[in-house]
Amino acid sequence: GPVGAVTVTGGSLPAATDSAPVGAEVIVGIRPEYLTLSTGDVTGPSLRGQVVVAEIIGTQSLVSVDCDGTLVGVTVAEEDEPAPGTPVVLTAPASRVLLYDRESGDLLARQPVTVG
Repeated sequence: GPVGAVTVTGGSLPAATDSAPVGAEVIVGIRPEYLTLSTGDVTGPSLRGQVVVAEIIGTQSLVSVDCDGTLVGVTVAEEDEPAPGTPVVLTAPASRVLLYDRESGDLLARQPVTVG
């Protein structure tokens, strides 16, 4: 299906746009391990924010990023975590961005991907 962008606080993320009704109020969910943190410019949908805190969890660090008032968690390799206050950009693959209906809380079905 077509991949578009869902607008979220602090920017936008890619998503399979045919899984959500146009104009629907959705809640975007994504696990920290599926987000990629960059300190440079990126192309395509992305979230921009500032690092608040980084917590070491085993071999990784969980970095909390303030994206225009919403805290977003992203995991990075240990010792790769940026310092608090660092401006960062977060990106994610569309297949990992989950859309939930704001009213019901139901997960909107992702479209099957056709291969070949």
